[in-house]
Amino acid sequence: MFRFKNNDSKNFAELLNKIDKKPCFVWSNKDIMTNDKLPYIGELEKDLYIGTGYNTWGMTNGSLAGKILSDLILKKENIYQELFNPKRHLTVNSFLNFPIDTVSNIKSFFGSKINKNKSWYNQNVKFEKRNGENIAIYKDENNKEHIVYNRCPHLKCGLIFNQEEKTWDCPCHGSRFDLDGKCIEGPSNYDISYKK
Repeated sequence: MFRFKNNDSKNFAELLNKIDKKPCFVWSNKDIMTNDKLPYIGELEKDLYIGTGYNTWGMTNGSLAGKILSDLILKKENIYQELFNPKRHLTVNSFLNFPIDTVSNIKSFFGSKINKNKSWYNQNVKFEKRNGENIAIYKDENNKEHIVYNRCPHLKCGLIFNQEEKTWDCPCHGSRFDLDGKCIEGPSNYDISYKK
């Protein structure tokens, strides 16, 4: 477990220091973690199917989802369909994990509001108030400013800057935006582009 939860540059550096061969590429990712640690795979309602919550096992659980969902669509029996049913009843452990997950989200929300200018940001990243709006600014290598609203449209968390991938990321639920605020990954469905 890395000490620098949202500092991608330090996370990558720590990882690369632990391996002998240097990779050609690195990237970051987020995973949906379910309360009972099992994916949701199956039919939500008539002709609407879902496969999500892979809990960092995307390749394995994605393959499993493909098999279960194709069987369901073809009206075949699958021995795993009840285990991964998205409408399954939650267990006692699921209820015990719920408060922990809630506290983690609340911590991310308030942390994004209180400390906007993280200690690991370089001088190219800053957060300020302009015309009554909280904005975030990244100045690229050509000295061009990329300005966005510093609030995720999903549930209004403040954003952090991912220095490795040059994206604005929501620490609460994982929405991601490009340098100029275009939404590139949800749950947000809206951009954060700054309009002067």
